[in-house]
Amino acid sequence: MSEIIILLLVALVILYSVKRKVPVYDAFLEGAKEGIPVVGRTFANLLAVIVAIGVARDSGLLDLFASLLSPLLSKLGIQPEILPLAIVKPISGSGASAVLSDIFIAYHPDSAIGKTASVMAGSTETTVYICALYFSSVGIKNTRYALPVALLADVIGMYSAIKIAAWLL
Repeated sequence: MSEIIILLLVALVILYSVKRKVPVYDAFLEGAKEGIPVVGRTFANLLAVIVAIGVARDSGLLDLFASLLSPLLSKLGIQPEILPLAIVKPISGSGASAVLSDIFIAYHPDSAIGKTASVMAGSTETTVYICALYFSSVGIKNTRYALPVALLADVIGMYSAIKIAAWLL
């Protein structure tokens, strides 16, 4: 269904542009040319984040961190096994997908941990990635409270997802 909606939206934009006598292909090329410098400015930031997540995940650092915090997490009603997902999700969507896949392999998708991880993965955003992309693309250096508030919203969203998943199980 979403493919049809996207196709209809693109067709609508093209028809509207033709009606207004806008050279559609030329406008598209101009927009693509303007996007290339944005990619150049943001690529290094994104590459650094992806490499850091890969190293932390593959080295076992995320699992070590989860095991250290497991007594505290258990008291809060949080399964320690989903902590790596909670750490990675705000930083990298693809990294979070890999961690979610690891959770599914270890605990199965239909387990309580698998279901909780699924709800949590779908309830939060890749905040650091989005902030890095948007702020660097427009050259904002001083983000003030944007990132801390967004990360606080992620923590609230994750905790809410955990509690909702526990309520539904």
